[in-house]
Amino acid sequence: MSAVAPPALTIDGEQVPVRLTLGALAEIEDALGADTLSDLARMLANPSVRQILLILPVLIRAAGGIAAVPRISEGTIHLGEAMRVMAHLFRDLMAGEVPGKPSPPGPDGAPG
Repeated sequence: MSAVAPPALTIDGEQVPVRLTLGALAEIEDALGADTLSDLARMLANPSVRQILLILPVLIRAAGGIAAVPRISEGTIHLGEAMRVMAHLFRDLMAGEVPGKPSPPGPDGAPG
């Protein structure tokens, strides 16, 4: 059984890891002026390029890729790939779940 590769974004042909942590989530909320996770989820449903350029450095720093951050605004990044990577990282948030918080039990009482 092979391990699943962590999410990454290609910048100038180089795979740069990205990660969503609670600290990164708080930084993104602050940068976008979101008061709640619901506000943030609504904003991320249809983000602007400006918002993407605010979010990507936070996700890269959270994964320890500080050296790649300056290349975001000048490097070659495919917008579709950036959107897919962000959607992957934020899908639990969009479903109303918080990273690191256990899912509520399912209808049969088993963990969700």
